[in-house]
Amino acid sequence: MRFLKYAGMVSAAFVAACASSPHYLESDFVTTPIRDFGKVGTKSTSLKSGKEFEIYGACADGAQEYVIRQISTSAFGADGRWVVQTADGRSVTSDQIFYDRHAFLAALGSLEVVKQLEGLEGERRMRVASSQAATIPDQCEAMHARDSAEAAHRANAEVEKTSSLIRDVVARTGIQPMLMGRNEHDFNNLVTMFRRLGVDDFLGKFVWAKDGDYLISQVMPGEVFLTSLTNPSLFPPIRIITDKQALEGQAWSAVSRGPLEFVGPAIHQTAYGGTRQVLVFKAI
Repeated sequence: MRFLKYAGMVSAAFVAACASSPHYLESDFVTTPIRDFGKVGTKSTSLKSGKEFEIYGACADGAQEYVIRQISTSAFGADGRWVVQTADGRSVTSDQIFYDRHAFLAALGSLEVVKQLEGLEGERRMRVASSQAATIPDQCEAMHARDSAEAAHRANAEVEKTSSLIRDVVARTGIQPMLMGRNEHDFNNLVTMFRRLGVDDFLGKFVWAKDGDYLISQVMPGEVFLTSLTNPSLFPPIRIITDKQALEGQAWSAVSRGPLEFVGPAIHQTAYGGTRQVLVFKAI
């Protein structure tokens, strides 16, 4: 009798242990890649639990943000008995966002869907992480490296293109560039620069000038006059010596995008008999 009683106690303990020990099911999560701009990751879907996750890194422009997001609409899964937990039993009910790859991988590795207790069968669990999801930080870093290399290549190509254009103008005219780098400024900022630094260092040099707020206000044989549209009292008229055809009201860029040599300040006779200082450029 004592043996039977002891055997019964062992059997009960065994059943209790089996009931309380978590049992991992073979995962039926199916992963598909996420192909949104600037993202690398997977969408993971389980028919068994009714759970669906987006797991991705937002890697554009050098950022590295890792997201684990539950997108299934059923809070407790297909049969109402599945919840999302970490391996230590903490419930996960909202998005998890990480800025560190190690924290992201730790959270991903502990993420599980858990079927709640049903009598003596104990919990049933499935791990959410996949081998594809575990490579997301590496994919993010590879994307960042690739984008950086492409940006550097574009920048170098732009520098070489600008340098080539400057060399061509110098070879054709003998005139030196006015500015370092792109040798480009809009008319408003050129005026501001001349006021701040004077004109002596810029006379006889060329620049590619953008319109700013200047438009052609007067067309005369061999020259056009540009006037600041928004503040003509602050920004003086600009006279461009050119043989190109132009229309009043046009932007200069609609007439030509070629380089301009800075001739210097001059005095212009206005239509009303007065005088006005102008800044003179010459198309070259």
